[in-house]
Amino acid sequence: MAQRFRYGKLEIKRAILRLPQLGAGVLILSLMLGLAALFAGDRLYGEALMGRMTIGVVLPEEEGAERLLTQMLSHMESVESICDFQYMDQEEAGEALEAGEIYAAMYIPSGLIQGIMNGTNPPIQIRTAGEGLENRIFVELTQAGARTLGSAQAGIYAGDQLLIDDGMEERIGQFQQELNQIYIDYSLRRESLFWNRQVSATGDLEPVPYYAGSALTAGLLFLAIPVSSYLRPESMIMARKLKLLGIGSFWAAGCRLAGLWLLLIIGALPLFLLGGWAEIFALTPYAAGSLVFLCLGAASMALFAFEAAGNDMGGILLLFLGTVILHFLSGGILPAVFLPQAVREISPFLPNRILIGCAGLLAEGSGEIFQWIPAAGLAMLFYLLTVGVRRR
Repeated sequence: MAQRFRYGKLEIKRAILRLPQLGAGVLILSLMLGLAALFAGDRLYGEALMGRMTIGVVLPEEEGAERLLTQMLSHMESVESICDFQYMDQEEAGEALEAGEIYAAMYIPSGLIQGIMNGTNPPIQIRTAGEGLENRIFVELTQAGARTLGSAQAGIYAGDQLLIDDGMEERIGQFQQELNQIYIDYSLRRESLFWNRQVSATGDLEPVPYYAGSALTAGLLFLAIPVSSYLRPESMIMARKLKLLGIGSFWAAGCRLAGLWLLLIIGALPLFLLGGWAEIFALTPYAAGSLVFLCLGAASMALFAFEAAGNDMGGILLLFLGTVILHFLSGGILPAVFLPQAVREISPFLPNRILIGCAGLLAEGSGEIFQWIPAAGLAMLFYLLTVGVRRR
């Protein structure tokens, strides 16, 4: 037992001697990952992702009913929230499109209302200024309106045919008037039929804390690279000598994991304090405990990568590629909602996703202790895998 504790002290001492390399890695990674986190959050969730759209409306000469219809549409919440309608003639609309003053122009045909009522449906011509985000949204909006109108007309046609089949043609006019009134009533108060719920691609966290936690997770894994000399696997002869002294794979892997865990905690502490100063992370005991388990999970993964590779260079490549690929599939680079369905189904079970979830607890600042269990379980899994590869 004395030999084992002596070996553990030596591993901790070896780890402390790598502090200069760790410090250099912290400086470089804090700069790179901090900029990446802020840039990613700003690009995905900028305050002005999409501005209001100015739409030119060209009415026919006899514009009474058509102007009333467009005014009614412009005051619907789904339209009013993003569109401003400007009435102009055909020449003004063309010039405004060319000058980029409007996003699109709508050319309303004569007899539009009568055409909707009798089913002839004269088409509304729409010209857009390009292929920007606003233009695509406006096209989707108009297509959705056309589908809604088609559904309403299908109901009228079905009712007309039913009355004809039952020999009640004289009631068609009354039926159409009543059904149109129902459609108008529901259209004007359609906002009251829906619940509004704001969703985010980054889940419950705001974009900046989410990407800060993601960057911290990747940074902890990458911090094993500057101290790769500490993680270099022992030679076969050294492993046999340790075994003769009663130091087997479980104890040797555990001591090295403890040393790397200590290094990552030291390396993560200034990043955690910096995040607290920037009001991204909460400087609370619960957040500190979450950081400890986050470092434990990252240390176990990094140790396994080097033990599985068998040498310094192989461990660096395996850790780097594994971190990048798993981070992408876990939603750490691009939110998981933008990934294919098959990837989204396995994403919650990936190691990096579990660590990112633990990093998210740093921003919350309070919670239940059982929320640390996934990170602790991940650390245990990779520790056992490390013991397994050491015995091969």
